[in-house]
Amino acid sequence: MRLVLFVAFAVVVTALFSACLPAVTEGDGEGEGEGEGPTACVVNDDCASDSRCNVCVDLDCVCEVGPRGVGRTGDSCTSGLDCASSLCVDDRYCSDICERDLDCTPTYPVCNGFAHICRPR
Repeated sequence: MRLVLFVAFAVVVTALFSACLPAVTEGDGEGEGEGEGPTACVVNDDCASDSRCNVCVDLDCVCEVGPRGVGRTGDSCTSGLDCASSLCVDDRYCSDICERDLDCTPTYPVCNGFAHICRPR
């Protein structure tokens, strides 16, 4: 009975994650006819201008066509869809990637050296 429940659960979870991933797109006619996969991303800037970084399974995210958020670093958010960068930290504030403190805004002036995102003091 446990095995049947486990298999049924695995099928449901697989179906849910599969439904969230964008379809593989076909190439432009070059090569052996194999399509190109979705573009991996961390922030919206990793995607084409008509796309956003949104579809994530675990920590692997891919681009999908759709409008980007407009929230800037320090603005409140409930998900990455609210933020221009797509980074919503703790479902509370928008952030952005950084290499050093100078890359951040005065309201979120510290570049976290491990995660490379702007955060408050």
